[in-house]
Amino acid sequence: MNYTKTINENQVMAPVIIKNKYVLDALNNFLWFWKNPTFLDNVKTVCEKETPEKWTNEEHLHEIMAQGNTHEGYPEACKSKSLAPNRLVEAIGHDRRAIAECIEKFIEYNTELSQVLAVRNNALGVMYPPGGFISWHNNHNAPGYNLIFSYAETNTGYFEYYDSVTEQIVKLYDTAGEWTCKAGYFASMEEPIEKKVYHSASAPDDYRMTISYIFNRSEMGNGLHDETIEEIMTEI
Repeated sequence: MNYTKTINENQVMAPVIIKNKYVLDALNNFLWFWKNPTFLDNVKTVCEKETPEKWTNEEHLHEIMAQGNTHEGYPEACKSKSLAPNRLVEAIGHDRRAIAECIEKFIEYNTELSQVLAVRNNALGVMYPPGGFISWHNNHNAPGYNLIFSYAETNTGYFEYYDSVTEQIVKLYDTAGEWTCKAGYFASMEEPIEKKVYHSASAPDDYRMTISYIFNRSEMGNGLHDETIEEIMTEI
């Protein structure tokens, strides 16, 4: 089945059931970061004083959509701690050895998961604290096929996107104590607004972790994306 073709034609973010043991094992490595003081106490929460009400409401969505291609593609605000070394911000009074360990762990776990998934480009690795969020954006600055993995211990956190066909906001909630996966396509700046996936995410009550990967927009990228989805859904 061509899952990617279905996603493209309907401009949706599709839930993917994770059944592959090797994928789950590789994802579970990242739980080293979960509520770990080595990470939480030494990595700064960016946008720490911001609240989600301003950035994840429908009004802000329509403000971003109205910007058209003047919107950069990046979110304007993201209350989170970065797991990924290229975006990690050290907390005041941090322990250098703790930061080095966090970086080492992420590189190790990302390498293993990338090999299992046969992907090269990690797009995001963050931990949202309680009350954390990422504001509405569309990633048209980094187009391509994507896989978004999230973990939470409650089912109140969610990823949401604007469905341009129904003109409704769709919320995909976390499953408590399990990894979830979503697959989709982020359109480029040159593509029509109907193909762009405006999205945000929130963690109202507890921590929420997200790791995501991107495939390029080529025909080969399309095929690899589809094969990887098939692998994730295959029980091994």
